[in-house]
Amino acid sequence: MTLDILSDDILEIILSYVLPATKSLKEWITQMAPLSVNRRLRRLALPHAYRYAYITAFSDTQYNPVTASNATIIHTNIDMAAATGNLHWVRRVSIDMNYYHSTLSGLENVLAVFNRHSGLWDKTVELVASVGYDMPLFGFPNVDGRAATKAMTVAAKELVRALPSVSSVHFDYMSRNAVSTAFYSELLQGYAGQLRKCKCPIPRALSAGLAYTQLVDLDTSLDTEQRSCFPRVCPQTIQRLRVWMLPVSCTWYILGKDVPPAEMELPALTALSVSYSISDPYAQEVDFEALKQCKLRLPRLRYLSVGGPGNQLPLLHSAVLPERMNNIEITAAPAAILGMGKVVLPKTKKLMIRIQKQMSDNAEYPGLFAAVGRLFECADKDAQARLGVFGGIAIEPGAIRCPGLTVLFNMSPIRVDTLLRILGDHPRLKSLNTTLSADTDSQHIDLDVGIQDGLPIQPLNTALTALKLCEDNNQGPAWLFIQVIKYLVIRLPALQRLTASYSMRPVFEQFVAEHSAQFPHLSGIQFSHG
Repeated sequence: MTLDILSDDILEIILSYVLPATKSLKEWITQMAPLSVNRRLRRLALPHAYRYAYITAFSDTQYNPVTASNATIIHTNIDMAAATGNLHWVRRVSIDMNYYHSTLSGLENVLAVFNRHSGLWDKTVELVASVGYDMPLFGFPNVDGRAATKAMTVAAKELVRALPSVSSVHFDYMSRNAVSTAFYSELLQGYAGQLRKCKCPIPRALSAGLAYTQLVDLDTSLDTEQRSCFPRVCPQTIQRLRVWMLPVSCTWYILGKDVPPAEMELPALTALSVSYSISDPYAQEVDFEALKQCKLRLPRLRYLSVGGPGNQLPLLHSAVLPERMNNIEITAAPAAILGMGKVVLPKTKKLMIRIQKQMSDNAEYPGLFAAVGRLFECADKDAQARLGVFGGIAIEPGAIRCPGLTVLFNMSPIRVDTLLRILGDHPRLKSLNTTLSADTDSQHIDLDVGIQDGLPIQPLNTALTALKLCEDNNQGPAWLFIQVIKYLVIRLPALQRLTASYSMRPVFEQFVAEHSAQFPHLSGIQFSHG
């Protein structure tokens, strides 16, 4: 079949897959092949190929702390796009200076690239910037930090003038010093009135004094010490909101409320992710019971993720959720899980609960897994229901009772009898990752493999396809671990992948060779070590 019989519309769809979004200049170069096939394909591929522009600045010589400068090498596809008349296709510009020693000098060279083609960037709507200022310049007496901050601010203003139509920014450099903050803050101020999408991991860069009225998508990290610097979004228009390091006392600040309102609605919000901070200088001021009474109505929400290391997750108590959702994820300490007695989750297609106990926490939490089981009742009958247990939480036989559970990841060593109960009590379990306890004194169970010709063996679970079984710090006796593996694999007819210690491979392979005729599914199990 030749390309001639395909319409332009069909080829456009094909090219969208052949030329997907690239993340670097190196990736972009590998996607130029379709441009040389023929004139027709070149014409159709040009908008895809030149959609992304890249500038990478890096140092050519050893950094000189006396002059605070070094030679610059610029790698970019912008000059090529301009020379071939394709600059008007550019929609996203990526600037990478993560490994640059003299940031100010490098920015001058980057700006020079834009200035060579000034006035041609009106269709560029997305800016991805990784511009750091992490070199120890402030350790040298001849470097003025205030002057550096001012110079970076000026450079940011020039970048805004060069790219006037940007409505989406993605800053992924994690430097949080004053110089980097000033640079990113100035960029955000320049675009504040037109920003629709913003990912900014640097606290204080999003100024509280500006109104981000057009913003529909925000991903940011906050400064727990300076709640007055929290950005304010428009509750009526925000559609996707992700907030890291949020103090529990400041749940409402980002929504423009200095004090918790009795009721509030985010009518357009479809995705919400909140990660609470472990430290909160204002926590003593909070009346958590009163905070839980505040109602946050989220009528269109489809995805919710809430987590934090503390004992309070006030958002789960305040949120008024729709009757059905697509995905809910909760990461919480045991005390926070136990405090959710009045939380009613909607029916959902996917539910993930992670229980994270701090290593310094020696408390016991009776009723913990009963509370978890109650939360899992919201999952649809055919939902993806996943549970993660971290931090040394003891699991007794029969403690976990979530019949709809499909995935269990457990970092706490469990006894063999507990393992068997988990497999038997969860008929939909497809993936299990756990550690086998080395406490042989408590292994009160007959582990006789029970292979008898002509007698069927009752399966433990008919849904499990993936099993990862780890030894408890390799302290357990080898005979116990080997016997458990043999006992399980013949009673898990759907098993496709087994992960165990490397030393188990020859034992497993020999067992398969000897018994695959009686148990054909053994030959289909893929063994890996890890």
